[in-house]
Amino acid sequence: MQHYSVIIAASGHGKRFESDTPKQYIRPLGKQSVLERCIQSWRAVPGIKRIIVVVAPEAQEQYVHPTGDDLLYVIGGAERAHSIQAGLEALAEESEEHWVLVHDAARPIFDVRDVQQLMETTKDHSVGGILVSPVKDTLRRINENNVCITVPRNEYCLAVCPQLFRRKYLQQALSQALTQNRVPSDEAQAIEWLNLPYLTVFARFYPNKITYPEDIKLLPWGDI
Repeated sequence: MQHYSVIIAASGHGKRFESDTPKQYIRPLGKQSVLERCIQSWRAVPGIKRIIVVVAPEAQEQYVHPTGDDLLYVIGGAERAHSIQAGLEALAEESEEHWVLVHDAARPIFDVRDVQQLMETTKDHSVGGILVSPVKDTLRRINENNVCITVPRNEYCLAVCPQLFRRKYLQQALSQALTQNRVPSDEAQAIEWLNLPYLTVFARFYPNKITYPEDIKLLPWGDI
């Protein structure tokens, strides 16, 4: 079995969540934080060698973090790309071909089968791939006159986490973006800027992202 590392982006402050406590440290069940649940989810995925958690500088002292031989915490940067780069630097001893999954702490619940399918589909690929979800609702584009125009939804999909790439390409893509003062919306966009092809895998389950306070209530907080 190939071994994989995971970088969990958990250094954001989540302004839209409207809370003094960053959303990744909220405890919906009173016992387990969002970040703890995310780490628990990843520990259920076979083949995971190391989990890198990128946190804000002040978070290490303010909040309790899970511990374990499989966990390593690093300090994030100003932008997501800086934070993921920090996580990659912690994997410098791994080979350039090492597989790195990138995930959001704000998506603590996902289907392990989707991750395994992503791993299986990309295992022989030179670059990597991402999970996507089909657009289920009618999709409309708003033009400059604020008029809605229906577009064919079968031509679009939603990019979800995790995303999976070879370490060398992910590091190269993010380094180039930062050098050019470009801020990618996700890691796949940075890969695209290198003109590198990657695979897409349709997910069975859409891992909802916690953005607003009400999103907490929409997640299935039962046991994995």
